Amino acid sequence: MTVQDLGPVGTATRSRKTIEIVIGVLLFASAWEIIGRTGVLSTSWPPLTDVLWVIVDPARAPRLWGALGVTVQEGLLGGVIGISAAVATAVLSRLMPVTRRPAERFAVLVEAVPVVALGPLLMVLLPRAVVPAALAATAAYFAAFVVICSALWTRRAAQEDLFAVLGARRIAVLAQLEAPAALPAVFAALQLAIPAALLGAVIGEWFGSARGIGPLLINSMQNYDIPLLWAAGVLTAVPASIVYGGAASLARRSAARFGL
Repeated sequence: MTVQDLGPVGTATRSRKTIEIVIGVLLFASAWEIIGRTGVLSTSWPPLTDVLWVIVDPARAPRLWGALGVTVQEGLLGGVIGISAAVATAVLSRLMPVTRRPAERFAVLVEAVPVVALGPLLMVLLPRAVVPAALAATAAYFAAFVVICSALWTRRAAQEDLFAVLGARRIAVLAQLEAPAALPAVFAALQLAIPAALLGAVIGEWFGSARGIGPLLINSMQNYDIPLLWAAGVLTAVPASIVYGGAASLARRSAARFGL
């Protein structure tokens, strides 16, 4: 039984956590606004209200939101590809243990190559339009593979002994025991992989893309449009935070349902 199951106690705990989050956000926003207004960090730190105005300004908001839509689309596409590849590789390594070490080495190799160095190589190998999604997939792959592979290989002695006594085949053990037990890890992988994929998409857009948050960041830096620069960064963090929070909630629910 979890704290959330304890009726009034669980409700009070959730309310307290919500209040703490709200207070933390208000303190952070107030500090940001004060630092920007007083000019402690010069003009490179604008007031929060100036940044928020850019997000809703009819003259600049359409460009900003349009760029965000492009980046989110590329990031999610790359994230889905990277996570799918990670799941497939992790499952293969579990069904064929001989492939586990090569798969781990490949994942480490992918992670070891800096994204900034990988971008020009992908531009040579792939059409320029798909480079952001490719970098997003690369950024998402390692985090997802490590978490999911570790979950699939977690030892569950009692349950595995039961399946062995029942004469279950290897694929049945994976499908009926290991995969459901690893489901919380899949959602935990989403928490890491999707934000990483969005960052990979932004970096990929720097290599010649004409649309997205990446070119917008470069243009705002070149024009010294500091509020727009910060607005682009803040707005990009919103979908990443939403995915992170949603995946965390699903991870908790699946752990309560399938955790073994």
